[in-house]
Amino acid sequence: MLQGERIIVIDARGPLEFDPQGEISAQQLNSLSEVLSSTQEPVTVFLHYPPIPLGCDWIDQSMLVRNGTELHEILRTHRDQVRGVFFGHIHRPMSLILDGILYASSGSATMHFPNWPNATSATSACDPIAFAQLIEIGSHGVMVKPQWVVLPSAGPVG
Repeated sequence: MLQGERIIVIDARGPLEFDPQGEISAQQLNSLSEVLSSTQEPVTVFLHYPPIPLGCDWIDQSMLVRNGTELHEILRTHRDQVRGVFFGHIHRPMSLILDGILYASSGSATMHFPNWPNATSATSACDPIAFAQLIEIGSHGVMVKPQWVVLPSAGPVG
């Protein structure tokens, strides 16, 4: 724990038949609700799968946490405590604010998926750029700084 901060990591890996979607157990959702109700400390949440729709058809239909709206409702109730929710899985840096809560993803170090609003299927490209997000948590709040590095050689995909 950072001084005066809570970092919560959620295991959203669901049964294999849900893959590539995730699911958060009822036990974890209950525990999160209890933690948020028992403290006024700022909370930052990390999980692998995106918990909310991101405005890209194929991602929203096949890559989300199946019960992500339940997670969002718990967080929305305590939004003044929530610094942000950070996730991966979609291989693209994205961020949005929903009901006053920051949701942000990190890009992939190698393979990148399209996230255009009308994209209907996943395609991948081996980009010559590797992405990461530097997340600074402090008295100023949360700052997300996209970081990238040009890779020396990016060959064709598969």
